[in-house]
Amino acid sequence: SSGNPEAVRLLVKAGSDVNATETGRGQTPLAFAAAFNHPETIQILLRNGADVNKKGKLRSAAQRPTRRRQGQQQLQERKSTAPGGNPRGKLTPLMYAAREGHIEAGRALIEGGANLNEVSADQSTALLVATINGNFDVAKFLLEEGADVTIASMDGATPLFGVVNIQWAPKTDTPQPTLKYEKTHYLDLLQSVLNSGADPNTRTKKELWYTRNREGTSSAGITPFWRCASVGDVDCMRLLIAYGADPNIANTDGITPLLIAAGAGFHGNNELTTPTGRLATVKYLVEQLQADVNRSDTAEGSARNDTMNTSRFAGGFTALHHAA
Repeated sequence: SSGNPEAVRLLVKAGSDVNATETGRGQTPLAFAAAFNHPETIQILLRNGADVNKKGKLRSAAQRPTRRRQGQQQLQERKSTAPGGNPRGKLTPLMYAAREGHIEAGRALIEGGANLNEVSADQSTALLVATINGNFDVAKFLLEEGADVTIASMDGATPLFGVVNIQWAPKTDTPQPTLKYEKTHYLDLLQSVLNSGADPNTRTKKELWYTRNREGTSSAGITPFWRCASVGDVDCMRLLIAYGADPNIANTDGITPLLIAAGAGFHGNNELTTPTGRLATVKYLVEQLQADVNRSDTAEGSARNDTMNTSRFAGGFTALHHAA
């Protein structure tokens, strides 16, 4: 009977509490209907008093002292930019629909009064949830409904960054969503987000827990332009420049778009993201955007960590060091 409107009507008529919450995550029947894309059930629940904006439970994300995490913290030096540690949970039914990629459920919820710009425990909106999960069609729908593109999460992730980051998803400890079934092209979605008022120069505050990887560069302090430069996406870079992107903003280690394009870091996704190399990106940055070829990074060195089998030299590397 799951998703059966008649079963729902029968239970509601018999006196079932439409706002009852389960123990684990505090989800309501409406949250379940949203997550499983049952728009007719959503309408029935809303007509019978379901709270369209009711959030689930707040979940703590206290970090466990695993050897791997300890090694990562030592490698990154600054714990304030290390991934994780934010509260989780407090998702609305609309966020569940956005996370699972369900436009029909999302439409039923919005027609029923859902707040497009409500935020979760880590300040993520439904629009951000849609983008970081690779649901570009849902993101486009939410934009058309008037979602605010300027709201950033606690980590500084914005919908604009989410689009670029998932388009070029890195190899990561967390499996990344696929985009193969999306009809909306990422550049079209980027332009729509920019046209809606997104700031192309908003920087991440921390490394994002859902894209933690083994790269030798930090993703804290980066912009969508930096992210495009890291994978050699000149088309995306040109689009962002047209909307006012600053091509010189560096990450927290002082690594600029030119430095990352010239070879800073491990670039574990080369065979997937830049099979023809990053020369076109370097030429664009140097010849058209006049990037400073003598600017060096400011990274702090770290001692060898046997747990992670890593170490890092102190900064001072220029683009020529990396290119050589």
